[in-house]
Amino acid sequence: MMVAFKGRSYLRQYMPKKPTRYGFKVWVRVAASGIVHDFDIYSGSRAPDLAKQKHKFGLGGDVVLQLCSTLPSGKNFKIFADNFFTNLPLLIKLEERDLWFAGTLRRDRVKTLTLKTDKDLKSEGRGSVDYKTDVENGIMAVKWCDKNIVLMVSTYVGVHPLDTARRWDRAAKKHVDVDRPAIIKEYNKFMGGIDLMDSLLFLYKMPSEASVGTCTFGTICFRLHVLMLGLHIHATPTN
Repeated sequence: MMVAFKGRSYLRQYMPKKPTRYGFKVWVRVAASGIVHDFDIYSGSRAPDLAKQKHKFGLGGDVVLQLCSTLPSGKNFKIFADNFFTNLPLLIKLEERDLWFAGTLRRDRVKTLTLKTDKDLKSEGRGSVDYKTDVENGIMAVKWCDKNIVLMVSTYVGVHPLDTARRWDRAAKKHVDVDRPAIIKEYNKFMGGIDLMDSLLFLYKMPSEASVGTCTFGTICFRLHVLMLGLHIHATPTN
């Protein structure tokens, strides 16, 4: 999440591909409901105390571990993340605390599990699947051919049970049913909390011309508090 900020601060980041290009980057742990449970402000490589810090699980992996440090172990919590955060050592580390994981994975991070090439999978047609299991560490890697190739890993869900997803077939000019692995359905079901939170915060945008960082952080914390309170009230059944 980006918090708009145009003042001077070593915490300010520049993200050219984001709608908010200048501001503070905030890592968040969000439920599928859009409720924020934890967050951490990214201090960047220019932070005095972090300039020489080594990331044992990569930057993304360390962020996941930090945000999940407040979760109790052994309560069957499931973590979902995109390919920036996901790597195999992270999954093994989370398993030690009985925290289960499913997420997309970059191709250069799955060298220990050999899967079919993108070309071979595409030749089998849309809906084709390949998978491999690391039995020792309890990790399954799944590659699925949709419009594009999707690579995912998980410690608790795999290919089965298969279901179907509706897709538009441009050649046949009609909708068709495509086989979809269980891991894809699970990821799509629970990964939308971040987008929901972003869309709701966008509805209550605040001016970004403030030059005092504490003011901006106070504003974003207030907005998050009001938003979370509203979501909690909305989600609470009434008699």
